[in-house]
Amino acid sequence: MKEFKICAGWEDRQDAPAKCRWFCLWVDVPGAELRDGVERVMAGYYTGFSGGGSFEAEKFRAEISGSQVLSLWNGFEDRVSGVEVQWDSVGDAVEDACYRAHKVVWQWNDEDQWYDSDSVYLSESRRAEVLVDGDMLLYNSSELTGEEVEVVRQICTLAGLTARPAAR
Repeated sequence: MKEFKICAGWEDRQDAPAKCRWFCLWVDVPGAELRDGVERVMAGYYTGFSGGGSFEAEKFRAEISGSQVLSLWNGFEDRVSGVEVQWDSVGDAVEDACYRAHKVVWQWNDEDQWYDSDSVYLSESRRAEVLVDGDMLLYNSSELTGEEVEVVRQICTLAGLTARPAAR
């Protein structure tokens, strides 16, 4: 399976850890069964700030057509339709991608902070790898297409995160 793509942003705060605003990593799942109108299936993990001091961190499976998210399963429901889902039907390739993605999330973000305070902050060991852009620290694993950025924007919105990458 291919390596993950990552699109992430942290708020660079003076004298405080960098707060994760959005972190989305995914891989296209080869051989996934595609419904009519679905071009590809992505699987991975998202995390970030959802407001009121809360953070979200969820595995996901998404059906994509162009730059449109047609479904976003997070383990319990489809965030697009609001319908309850049966996660155990996603298949081994999706499960494997989500399992591997979970490990990568906590290579970039401080897992101890998550367990201690339900907060997601950039791991200091990764700070040198991010781009400083005003009060934000940004990271993209590769040059993302406009369609990919739009998909990440939709995933962040559907996940309830308060921030997402800028539109291109």
